[in-house]
Amino acid sequence: MQPTTDKIFVSYSRHDEAFARKIAIWLANTLNVGVWIDIDDIPPGVKWSAAIQDGLDNCEVMIVIVSPESMDSINVEDEWQYFIDLGKPVVPILLRSAPVPYQLRRIQWIDFSERDEYNNSLRQLIVELRQHLKPLDGETTAPMQRRSTKRGIAESKKSKHDRQRRHKAEDLIEQQSRVLKRTNRIVSFLVMLVVLLGIGFGGFFAWVYFNQPAIFYIRGNTSGGFAVLPGEIEAVALASLNGTAPIGTRIQAGSEPLELQSENGRIEAVVQADGIVGINNLTDEEVDLTVSTGNVSVETGGMQGRLAIPNGIDINTNQNIEVEVDPINDTVQTNCFEGDCTVTDTSNGDTVDLQQGQSITFSNSNPNLDEAVIRDIPGEIAYVTNRHGAAEIYLMRPDGSNQTRLTSNTRVEDESPAWSPNGRSLAFVSDIDGNFEIYTMSPTGDEDPVNITNSRNQDRSPAWSPDGTLIAFVSNRSNGTDDIYIANADGTEVRQITSNGGNSSPTWSPDGLQLAFSSTRTGNAEIFILDLTDAEAIPRNITLDPSADTDPAWSHDGTKIAFVSNRDNNLEIYVIDLTTEDAEAINISLSSGRDFEPTWSPNSSRVMFTSERFGNLDIVSASVNVSATATSAVDVVRLTDDASESDQEAAWLPIIRAGQ
Repeated sequence: MQPTTDKIFVSYSRHDEAFARKIAIWLANTLNVGVWIDIDDIPPGVKWSAAIQDGLDNCEVMIVIVSPESMDSINVEDEWQYFIDLGKPVVPILLRSAPVPYQLRRIQWIDFSERDEYNNSLRQLIVELRQHLKPLDGETTAPMQRRSTKRGIAESKKSKHDRQRRHKAEDLIEQQSRVLKRTNRIVSFLVMLVVLLGIGFGGFFAWVYFNQPAIFYIRGNTSGGFAVLPGEIEAVALASLNGTAPIGTRIQAGSEPLELQSENGRIEAVVQADGIVGINNLTDEEVDLTVSTGNVSVETGGMQGRLAIPNGIDINTNQNIEVEVDPINDTVQTNCFEGDCTVTDTSNGDTVDLQQGQSITFSNSNPNLDEAVIRDIPGEIAYVTNRHGAAEIYLMRPDGSNQTRLTSNTRVEDESPAWSPNGRSLAFVSDIDGNFEIYTMSPTGDEDPVNITNSRNQDRSPAWSPDGTLIAFVSNRSNGTDDIYIANADGTEVRQITSNGGNSSPTWSPDGLQLAFSSTRTGNAEIFILDLTDAEAIPRNITLDPSADTDPAWSHDGTKIAFVSNRDNNLEIYVIDLTTEDAEAINISLSSGRDFEPTWSPNSSRVMFTSERFGNLDIVSASVNVSATATSAVDVVRLTDDASESDQEAAWLPIIRAGQ
């Protein structure tokens, strides 16, 4: 066994595993160092005690997660005692109040027990850890290339934990705001000098000011991200930054997508979480980006667009295109969503022309366009139809075009499709094996479905966690009553979340920390929210209405929940604002026909749902911009218009693309 290269050792009780994992992932990406946590870092076949000894001997600083369970754990005590005996720093973080041994109590802890102070606690933790960590080799010369060794290994092995998101670091907003304000004061001062000094030196300062590089706008939460500016030594941490940066900046997005815009917004780019992109040019007339890794899309609005790959491939478009560079799997995939696109190998001039709605995939390390795979792009909306008799899953585009059959199990029912966050997998429910269970499959249909529950019970309503590592679902496997369970994405490690029966339709909060669902525990169906970070949390009723409220769907921006209610004596779609206390639920479907099964558009501006307003069951979408006094829905678009009796259960791919 090779000695670990990790820097931070996490000591915790198994009861606090979920919190420990989140902290470990967040620290690894924020500090760009390896974080040792036993659940991820003990290889198969290695003695547990030997691996822990290696971590204790080689890590530079220890985090002890303080809770009643960890303070009762002999293993946790042995770990922090050993670290203290070696004279190495120990940083306690208080998760829940507990009796703390005198030797550990003497060390000032960081309080994570108050949710309202969570971001401030994260900031304190980073400041404290940086005092104890030794600089990484090359840290001051190549900050963008620093990647945690542990994380690289985890990604190459596709560990089930390698996609977990970091906690938001919104507390850095103030720091960035101060930087921007200081910059604005400096610019204002220079302008004043131009006026005061007049012709002579004033002309010189004016030349300097008006010959600064062009700027572009950054919008969105970039928690854990970095920007490297030309000529700078240190990387600049970004967090919820809504500001500007000069052309030439190289950016790594954090835990959330990052929007880049030209000055008047005519050209837009979206960098997905963890993506790395260089900004060669981003003006109102042209976008020129270099994609190192991750998913980047652009909406040029008819202007010139170019996305380059470091290995010598140029992709050009004047409309809407997406490029995903995956060094781990050695692939580059380009999706030409709108308009025509051209892919060029600059080393030999080979060119491939893509039509709207086509995709090309080739090797990242050794691109050869002659061997590239070209196919039609699967639609972003999955839905269920009975136009072939039994229920089957179809795909279509957001405008209802390119309706394509995905499953062909003509004698069984396939239903309840649910997209994985990266769009590479669909979970769905099928009775292929005689009872309803949960399967996963590729949206291209080139692989056989995989049964991930195998319970021989009734398993339904799959819902992926935002990081793609978990699936929540409903099952009657315990006492024959419907309860909510959570399993790993491959179906392993199933745990029961509710136990009172009558629970249905789980939906995740965008941060993955909460679960909303419908329950009849109060006598009639209501919408509840459960805090997954607290094992003793009691679900909170957010509808509190004598009518039946079901089918919750959490918006991707985290601010709203759409649900179905019969409070107007007809099944309709309502939306409740979670940012306002005691907010009134607003009817957005407003139809005499039944409306149900809501799902959100990627940018949270629209809700798609099943509707009976046109006679048969069809899939429609409508704007959520509806007032409480409105008498009709806003901007209703009918997406299916088939003579079949039932098109329903739509699921909108939750990836944010430019232009949406």
